[in-house]
Amino acid sequence: MDITKLLNNIKDPGQRMQIQNILTGNIVKVVRCMSKSCNGRIVANVYASGKIEPVFDEEDGKMYLRASRNRLDGYLGFQCWCGNDSRLCDAEIGVSGIENNAPQKSDLETVWNRLQKRPVNYPERDGKQDIDNFRIETIK
Repeated sequence: MDITKLLNNIKDPGQRMQIQNILTGNIVKVVRCMSKSCNGRIVANVYASGKIEPVFDEEDGKMYLRASRNRLDGYLGFQCWCGNDSRLCDAEIGVSGIENNAPQKSDLETVWNRLQKRPVNYPERDGKQDIDNFRIETIK
């Protein structure tokens, strides 16, 4: 099948661009919110460049990704409008400079020491990685 014809069948320009980015390998992962209310809803795309882009839900036309950040444990964290929030890892919770986005050297040392005592590991299995109630899936 001619990919151009396939893309031309998609009337919505945003959806057409999203499909094109998947086909060309620009979008490499999707992020799902695994809360009870979202139940695996795709909330974001992750590009090969690392860019994170919110996705509009096709059923209700709403965007559910509220925020994202690179956590100090090396994993991505997300916040969904449903209330699900993984932007802080356990080692960062309660460290005021981290929580207020104004870290001091002592805050970073605290997080580092906590991570040394309790290292985290979220293994990827079959292209899926569950991180604090969000699932990151590799597009094959």
